[in-house]
Amino acid sequence: MRKHEPLGKVDHPEAEKAGRKVEPLNYLGYGPIDRGQFKNGAALQAGETNTLDLAWPAEDADAIAHTLQLIEWFGTLGGRSRNGWGSLSLGLEPLAADHAHLTAVLRPLKECLKLDWPHAIGSDNKGPLVWESANTFDNWQPAMKFFASTKIGFRTSLKFDGGEPHRQPQKRHVLAYPVTHHKVSGWSNEARLANQIRFKLFATGDNKRKARIYHTPHKSPLAIGNINELDVWQSIHRWLDDPQNKLTRLGAKP
Repeated sequence: MRKHEPLGKVDHPEAEKAGRKVEPLNYLGYGPIDRGQFKNGAALQAGETNTLDLAWPAEDADAIAHTLQLIEWFGTLGGRSRNGWGSLSLGLEPLAADHAHLTAVLRPLKECLKLDWPHAIGSDNKGPLVWESANTFDNWQPAMKFFASTKIGFRTSLKFDGGEPHRQPQKRHVLAYPVTHHKVSGWSNEARLANQIRFKLFATGDNKRKARIYHTPHKSPLAIGNINELDVWQSIHRWLDDPQNKLTRLGAKP
């Protein structure tokens, strides 16, 4: 990562000790990112390149083509890749709601929530659970800032009742765990739940970039009591569908 002009902090209503402001790259890249820059231990530094050569039997060509197209649309690689870092671009076909490679991996939200592992892109009566930023960005920095604001927005739309330790899980815990200052007393220190809402940065073909957000729904592998997961996720989808949050659902009619 090259050094960049300061992005400015983004609002975070729960970061009281930081004046309710956070640095967006640190927020999205906790661990691999330090003060807005990749740590020196990154496997691939700014300005470095590498080559991956692929070969496969002719009888597997269709499956490989399908896989590579999904990588083009949704693939990211490396630390904090669910937050959009390491977004991959293979120069293949652009994403469309009715593209056969996408419809092949769609599954209704209710059906996805029957299994406790990410296995499909979710869908509902509005279409795929895929959103793209209404605006384009000149480079990756403001796009990542947009991701940070968006993630803070939909997560904090689910309010906590009280502070840690929570005797019972709350709705926010369905999105991801652990949550700073909001431990669940019945869960071990090793309890983990990765984000189901994933980010991808992609090029638009005019030397611009857009932010893509998609949901790979699944049932929580952690015991969440009487929380209705379907209701939780539908509330997040409504937040993402709200035009004021500057996102457009894939395939939505103007």
